[in-house]
Amino acid sequence: MAQQVVTEQERRRKAQREYLKKYPSYNVSLHIFRPSNPIRRLCQRMVGPSRANIRYDGLQPYTPFSYAFSILVYCAIVSMVIIACVTTPLYQKEYFEKNGSSLRNWFTFADAGFVALFTIESLIKIIADGLIWTPNAYLRGSWGVIDCVVLITLWISVITSFRNQGEISRAVGAFKALRALRLLNISGAAQNTFHSVVVLGGRKILSAAFVSLSLIIPFAIYGVNLFSGLLDTCNDDSEEIVNLTSCVHEYSSTPYDWEVLAPRAVDNPYFNFDNFGSSLFILFQIVSQEGWTGVMFDAQAIVGKGMIFLLI
Repeated sequence: MAQQVVTEQERRRKAQREYLKKYPSYNVSLHIFRPSNPIRRLCQRMVGPSRANIRYDGLQPYTPFSYAFSILVYCAIVSMVIIACVTTPLYQKEYFEKNGSSLRNWFTFADAGFVALFTIESLIKIIADGLIWTPNAYLRGSWGVIDCVVLITLWISVITSFRNQGEISRAVGAFKALRALRLLNISGAAQNTFHSVVVLGGRKILSAAFVSLSLIIPFAIYGVNLFSGLLDTCNDDSEEIVNLTSCVHEYSSTPYDWEVLAPRAVDNPYFNFDNFGSSLFILFQIVSQEGWTGVMFDAQAIVGKGMIFLLI
């Protein structure tokens, strides 16, 4: 077995040498930095390979440089996640109400500092191992893709904040949750676990989700056949409305401490079984154990099409 392993390694190295001899520009990062380039070799001394554990035709990281740079990046990642947890939309609203809506705020400048640091980190990794087409390319590893997505969303957030385009910044605000994934860079075991479960096992997760969804589909069809059009209700819950045909004209509504006239309207509650999509959606929500009591009570209150259940 050991002889087979050694033979396989020699065969792979021979195939790599023949491939590089045939395509000499394959291991040139950004089509500029060859393996012997001093700038590329310096970058390789600072970071590990972006893909695989052994860097082909390059230098391994120099421990003092690599550890110092890694500690700096890890401290920045932890600080970025903490700041993202603190600077919630409510915090930003209160901050702007107190200090005025100014672009010169500390959390925007903090994000700009993180963008600068992570951009430098990405450039070092790209110069050291290439972007896509080299053996240890930055985007050939799952973590390189995750880091790239986080960096792009950071750039969008900072640029839109400085240009006072809050609507775009809010649109990419959901991607702040991805910043926490960079914490997994601290542990190699955590990276391997995430890669095995999410990246390699993603297809199996999707298959299991499809099977689970398939179990709901028959009940969604059954719900359409049973309750389609039967959950209509009037927004006026007074005793004057005995059926939906009398849900017309106006009524005295009290949304505040005084009465205002509001038009009566027939509508579904926040859920219905009038079509397959709505039925599937509410059943999926029930499976998550949220809102199932409201569906149960409203289904029990059905007395007929166009009729309203009156509690006497």
